Amino acid sequence: SECEGLMAHIERSIAGPSAEPAALESVVAALPSSTVPAGRRPDIVLAKRLREIAAQHEDGRVPIHGRLFAQWMHHAYPRECPYPHAAGATKQVSAFHYVLSGQRHVASRQEMNLVASRPGRRDGPRQTIPWDVHEELVGGHPRRAAHPFGFAAVHATSTLVAMAMVIAGLARMAARRRRTRGPSKVRAQLDL
Repeated sequence: SECEGLMAHIERSIAGPSAEPAALESVVAALPSSTVPAGRRPDIVLAKRLREIAAQHEDGRVPIHGRLFAQWMHHAYPRECPYPHAAGATKQVSAFHYVLSGQRHVASRQEMNLVASRPGRRDGPRQTIPWDVHEELVGGHPRRAAHPFGFAAVHATSTLVAMAMVIAGLARMAARRRRTRGPSKVRAQLDL
């Protein structure tokens, strides 16, 4: 899909699993699609949403493979990027089963006229865009784990103990082998 191409461009530009909101804004502002021109002014509400995503993560960066950034991309490129529903929020139904359920899949002429006659909002910020704050990270978001003091010492000590046990086991095997073999063949030949 076109969204995959847009995401690939962002991944190449960012060159990492996450980025600062300002960096993402500048990359996306310069990134055109089939319906969105390049060089557009950043939308105030979308910029605010990007900062909100970053604030949810302890490093203050936006993970580009998370559900929230995918949702942000849907609002930045509404025709190119699908809305990322939260896991388990939707249930896929085949067309056959949908028809069997008795639900209507086509609006009546009266319903279409009603929607078409509603006054539309032409300007102003899109503060009412649907937004779900539930984050889901794809494949985990790599973070530097803070190890408690002494972790390296414990790790090094356990490694040395394991190596000592292996060496002791090899030494015991070699001693046992010498005892069970008896005199070597070379020694037996020299004694003759």
